[in-house]
This record gives sequence, C-alpha cells and structure tokens, in this order.
Amino acid sequence: MARFWDSSGNLVIRPSALPGDTAIADPPSTNLVDLAPWMRGLDTHGGGAAGWHPAIYNSVGTEDPESVGGQLAVAVAAATVNFNNRNDRNGAAVVAPTIAADGTAVDHTANTDGTVNISFEWSWSGTNSDIDGFGIYIHQSTTATTYTFGTDPTTEQVYSVDSAKRAFLLYGVAADLYYTFGVRAYRQVDPDINAARVIQTSIVKPSLAAENPYRPSASVAFAGDVTGTVNGIAAANVNVWNAVTGTGKPADNATVGADFASNLANIPYATIYNNNGAAVMGFNPTFSEWSGAYPSGWGNYSGAAPTKETVLVRTGRFAVRYSPVGADLGMVMAVTWPSVAIGSSYVSGAFDARMVAYTSGGAPGIVVDLFVDAALTTIRRTIIPVTDKTMIGVWQRVPFTAGVNPGESIYGVRIYVMASWSGMPGGQNTSTVIFDNLQFDITPLKSRIHLVGNTATEVLFKESAPSFASGLTAGSPQVVVQSDNLPARTEGRVSGGVIVIQFACSIYGTSLSANRNLQFLLSRSSDNGATWSGEVTQITATAVAGNYTSVSTMSQHIPGAGDVAPYRYRIRVDPTVSFTESIQCFGHLTIFDAMR
Repeated sequence: MARFWDSSGNLVIRPSALPGDTAIADPPSTNLVDLAPWMRGLDTHGGGAAGWHPAIYNSVGTEDPESVGGQLAVAVAAATVNFNNRNDRNGAAVVAPTIAADGTAVDHTANTDGTVNISFEWSWSGTNSDIDGFGIYIHQSTTATTYTFGTDPTTEQVYSVDSAKRAFLLYGVAADLYYTFGVRAYRQVDPDINAARVIQTSIVKPSLAAENPYRPSASVAFAGDVTGTVNGIAAANVNVWNAVTGTGKPADNATVGADFASNLANIPYATIYNNNGAAVMGFNPTFSEWSGAYPSGWGNYSGAAPTKETVLVRTGRFAVRYSPVGADLGMVMAVTWPSVAIGSSYVSGAFDARMVAYTSGGAPGIVVDLFVDAALTTIRRTIIPVTDKTMIGVWQRVPFTAGVNPGESIYGVRIYVMASWSGMPGGQNTSTVIFDNLQFDITPLKSRIHLVGNTATEVLFKESAPSFASGLTAGSPQVVVQSDNLPARTEGRVSGGVIVIQFACSIYGTSLSANRNLQFLLSRSSDNGATWSGEVTQITATAVAGNYTSVSTMSQHIPGAGDVAPYRYRIRVDPTVSFTESIQCFGHLTIFDAMR
C-alpha cells in the first residue's frame, strides 16, 4: 500500500497510483518528531484552510496545549465554568414570594363589554438570576368559598412568567365570578441536583379575605352599544317612547316616576292607603337601589355606612348589613306632606331581619316617627325591636303598628333602621344584623267594612285609646279595646268556618321609670258583653320607658255548626308586675267573619 495525493489534493492510500496521483515521498516513521512536519504539511497542503486538519501539533510532535480535542482551550474552559456556575447546579432552597395584606394585591378595571381585567401583584426578596421564574395559579368559581390549590387541579389555570416580573394581568374575564390567585417561585435544576429537576416554593395566596377569593363585581355592567334586537325589538327602538307598545302605556312619559315626596300634596288620599305605602312614598323598601354608600333615599343617622349585602338577601337584589360594636349605628329616611293632613289613620307593616351574629347588649330594630303637626316639630314615636336577637342564621318577619293620639292627623313618616341604639330595649349592642323588605301602609280607621265583591266575609274594625293614669295592677286586667257584635245569622254558621281576630296596639310609656312587661288577653262574648269566656294570653310585650312600643298578633275562633250567636271580642292588658306610672294604649281590633 502506498500514499498518494489525488488530482483533487486529497490524501489517499491504495496499492498503486491512478492517473493524476502524485506519490508522497516522505519516509514512513512512527516517531512523532518525524511525523509532525508531515502532519503540518498535510495541514497546509491545498491552501491552508482548504487542506486536511487532523490535529494541531507543536514542533516537538505533541498536541498544542492551547487546544482540547480540536477546540481552543480557552473556549473549553469557559464552557466548563458556565456549566458549574449556572443556577441549574444550585441546590439551595428558593425564597418564597410575599403578598401585601393592605388590599392592593388584587384589583381590576372594567371593560365596555361587561368583562374585567384583573391584576395580581406580589413581592420577592431574592436575586432574579437565582430562579427561572414564577408560576401563577388561578382558580375560578361561582361561590365565595375559599379554595386551596391542588384540591381540583383540573379547574386550575397555571401560567409561567419571567423572574423579573412582579405582576400578572388576567384579561377579559367575567365580572361576577370569584377568583383565587396564587404564586410560587421556582428554579429548574439538573437531575443530579434534584430528581424532580425543579426546586420551588409552596403556593402563596392573598391573606386578605376580600382578595381570597376576589370578586370584581356582584353584577355585570355592559357599557357598549347593543346592535340587532333586544327580545325581538330592534335595538334602535328600545329607548324610543313611540316604539313602545302594549296595554297600560302612559300617554306621556315625562312625568312617569316623578318623585312622590315632592308631589304628595297633589296625590289623592285614596292613593296613599290603597297602595303599599313604603313603595309609594319612595322608601325603597327592599333596598334594591343604592346611591353611593346607602340605599337610595336613605342617609346616615349615626356611625359608619352599612355594607351592601349581595348574598343573604330576602327580597330584591340587595339588603343592608350592619356590624355594630356597642355604639349607636343606623340610617334614616323621612317623607313629609305638611300641606296634607291624613286623619283617622295609623301605620301598619313589617320588616325582615336576620341575626348573623350576636354578642351582647340590646336588640336591633326600627323606630317609626309620625309627624302630627304641619310644622313637623311634634312626633309620636314607636320602637320595634327584632323579635329574637339570639336567633342566629334565620330570617325573622317582624310586624308592627305605629299610631297617633285620637283626633291627631299624620303629616309625615320618618323611619330609622337601627342596628344598635341606646333607646332600644337593652340599649346598644354588639352584633351583625341584616335588614330587608321594610313594608308598611297608612291604614284608615273605619267602624265597619264590607269587603267589595265578597259577601261571604264581614269585617269589623274597632279602635280605642284607654289611658291608665295610675298604672296597672297584676292580676286585674284592664280593657284595651272591645269590638261591636258581629251580626247574628239565623241560617247558622258553616261547620269548620273561622273568625279571624287581628289585634294591633301602640303602647305609650313616657312616664315609665323602667320597661314593663305586659300580657294582652283575648276573650269573647255571645250575649252582648254580659259574660266573657275563653280568655287566653295572646301576646306578651315590653313597654319601653319614654317611647311607643308596637304590638301585633292574630288569632282565630271556630264556633260549632249551627252556631248563630252574635259574637263580640275584647283585648285586656295585665302586667306581670304591678306599677303606678301612667301608661296609654292605642288599640286596633279587626274581626274577619268568614262564617257566612
């Protein structure tokens, strides 16, 4: 075998030369000193860079110390240093991120299409080059329940951001859902440093309850223009009065929804008591409309503003939540009509209350003031506390009546919703309470009412205002109100029929030195009041010193078949403990006879 340069300048080894080959004359040698010049000759043969470069050798036949495996030694050294110094070789624990607890960690901006963009921010005290980035965890829910990451990974979204980032933006999501955010720092490492190839912190969440989870808004507000149709109506015609069709459309929409309080003098008296008074007078009784910090129409009486309750709601969209801590706290609204005197009437209604928590003190409730003069300087006050302040977690319906003295007229209504008040039985309190659905009417007093279109029911109404100047003695009941006889019926009464007796009373105890417990007893007579029977305690109430107190109850009487007696009914009051201070009662007794 011999060595040749072929016609292209390539080194070849074959038995004999081919046309164009040139024999290599250098003698063979195993000595590197002899081999080195030959190798350098190969390196320069054919024009240097175009030749064959098997290796780089020095003049004594050994490998050049400035190269390693054909690579410059300096390059190999730099690569070795980088491998050992990169964070992939760092097995130290990663510093955990922190989140501010001042309400600035999570925020949002609204979009015109009803969605929101939510921002999530965190801090980190480490060096950015020590980690590869942050993992951002997001969970979305329809409820306010606190979520722990890892509970259901299929419902979690995970994003990775650069180690220099300290904020994350979530674009175009629903405004009325609940979002839980979390962040962790991580470093990816070589498998000999950590078998999982990653060192990371636990997931850190906001500690503020309002941000864990975070709900941008209780409702979705669309700020753009609607095109096409709305419920089949062209969008362009939705707010065009002439395009509105259907029965009951007013001829002029300019005065529709005019403020009742400013126009009350021009509204017939019948309109006031034949409608729900709270709604007609603009009291916003379900607290569904809000203007700033209070339900529309209401303002501050004392203390901080209420919270708009969106979850525990009895009627409508919202309710009112208060959390008093042993101080007066509440809101107030008044509607007056000094040029219109509403006589021979009283106020009756009810409100809903829910005790979320109770610690100590008196009861929450409402206070009703009735103005009895055109100058709006004199009031008759009625205090209505929550029925059971210790009944937690359920709605209580609290009925009430508020009256004025016989012969007085009503010129306005002022109502306080009092979460805590020194004038309530037991005084101020520490609790959490929700109010909703405050409804009432101004009810006319009439001696007798026949229900229109219902000849099968007779309704009797009777009022009385006895004054007990020397107080009351326990065990000696005094009459508060007594009805007239129901008409006798020769044809008798239907078996199983019922007579309903409704009693409402306002107790005025200005001169009382202390609260007094009173029992109201119901009895009946079938001989024009000569004898009375069946007396039972209908309700026990507390007369509050210096104020009106409202009492309301309902009962029934079921006479036997063929009973034609002309029944009458009465309510008497009996104190549990005798007292000598003056007290006055304004009683209203309504009898519904459905026995015809």
